[in-house]
Amino acid sequence: MNAYFSIIAYLDQIIGREIGGILIGHYSSSLQDVYINELSYAPDDSKSGYSWFVRGIKGISEYLKKIWDKKEEYYLGEWHFHPANIKMPSSKDIMQMQEITRDKRFNCKEPLLFLFSRNNKGEYHLDVSLFIGSTIFKFYEK
Repeated sequence: MNAYFSIIAYLDQIIGREIGGILIGHYSSSLQDVYINELSYAPDDSKSGYSWFVRGIKGISEYLKKIWDKKEEYYLGEWHFHPANIKMPSSKDIMQMQEITRDKRFNCKEPLLFLFSRNNKGEYHLDVSLFIGSTIFKFYEK
């Protein structure tokens, strides 16, 4: 959960704009479980506004290579933040994640999307989606 709290502290500093990064981790030997160990910050060349975000690519390849060499961890998907307390992925978010499933450069046929939102009381919500082809699986807290 350290990655989660690190991102929450980061989001506490973000006012009025979307932001995001990538999910880093690994799978269990059975491939039934996924472990998220890091959520990267937005690369320097990212662009954002109140209702849009385009994650940059500056330094991502080098970062992923270092993570793999050091910890044998992988790119597992994307995360981003909706400041308008919109708790569901937008149609643009869904299209982007479906493109990632098809893009061989990502080497991630089943990417995750963590979508953070914050209500006007300052409380955070995390929506988790798994994309397999054109199917979206949603995960909810018990």
